[in-house]
Amino acid sequence: KIDKPKNQTYTGEARYPEFELTLGDKTTSIVFTYDTAAGGYVRQDKQEMNVNIAVSNNVNKGTATILATGKKDARGKTTSAKRTFKITAADISKAEVNVDSAVYAVSGAKPAVTVKYEGKTLILGKDYTVKYSKNKKASAKGTVTVAGKGNYAKKCAPKEFDITPLDMSKLTVNAVTAAAGVKPNKLKATISDKSGGALKPAQYTLKVYTDKDCTQEYTAAAFAEKETIYVTAAAKDTVNLTGTTPAAEFITGIDISKAKVVSAADGKAVTKPYNGGEVTLKAEELKVTLKVDGSERTLVPDRDYKVVAHLNNTKKGSASVVIQGMDIYGGTKMVKFKITQKSVESLKTWEEMSKSISEVMKSVNF
Repeated sequence: KIDKPKNQTYTGEARYPEFELTLGDKTTSIVFTYDTAAGGYVRQDKQEMNVNIAVSNNVNKGTATILATGKKDARGKTTSAKRTFKITAADISKAEVNVDSAVYAVSGAKPAVTVKYEGKTLILGKDYTVKYSKNKKASAKGTVTVAGKGNYAKKCAPKEFDITPLDMSKLTVNAVTAAAGVKPNKLKATISDKSGGALKPAQYTLKVYTDKDCTQEYTAAAFAEKETIYVTAAAKDTVNLTGTTPAAEFITGIDISKAKVVSAADGKAVTKPYNGGEVTLKAEELKVTLKVDGSERTLVPDRDYKVVAHLNNTKKGSASVVIQGMDIYGGTKMVKFKITQKSVESLKTWEEMSKSISEVMKSVNF
């Protein structure tokens, strides 16, 4: 039999613990150690190896197995002994964590985080997770906590990071509700930050101009059809925002804010499977209908309307897409859609399919 080897700690390399093998006579014991130069186990007493030793599942956290096989016995059966040992997770609290500064975002600033353990750069999502707190105001310091995952356990001490205001000159006014009959002081806009979060109207001030250089403010009581206007948004929330957006051009028209929007594929509510990143919709994936003068019109994608923005579209759940009128149509319509779990049929690679099947099998009890 093999006496219980010492448990090992994960290092990223194969683990070969020293162990003692007691033969069938129960009086002879041999200690085996791993010789890196030789690439295999050797006897501690330096006698000739008369046992074959194989070790399996000995890299990642979990249960590894040592199998020792010897000569055949009198009945011609190969003699063997087997014993398991544990590989425990490495303590990530000893890792080096570096955190960059971050820019304000509606959903919370999320800086780049680098984690190194014994010189090896760890992978987010595989080796560790991050949790942010106090990260929704540029006036305060945010905090990030790194926790081990997979082959790593425990947590690192929280690290602080600076949050800088978001420069609106690097954003754009994605869409406005400018349509015939709408009053300029009732104008609403869609402006998203770099993470797809929608800024709140109270965070900025809109101005409407009749010229591209923004020297002449719009003064009419209401927008007429086929007017070209230019809209800017200036920071009002001076704690989290700075600057003013570049002027964005819009043409007023028949208001599409009352349009009905469904999936072009089946006429039902719009859904799309999660793809691991930003989930976006094309204009032709939507069916847009609008009542004009008592009759219903079906609008033509990329002629009568276009997709101009997506909000909260980076994870499963509820997201939004903003469409804007074109040609004789104006204004905007925000449409909610659902980001669903990726189906097995939609997986593009064998690796993705294998991972999905593995996750399903883990949940099945035989």
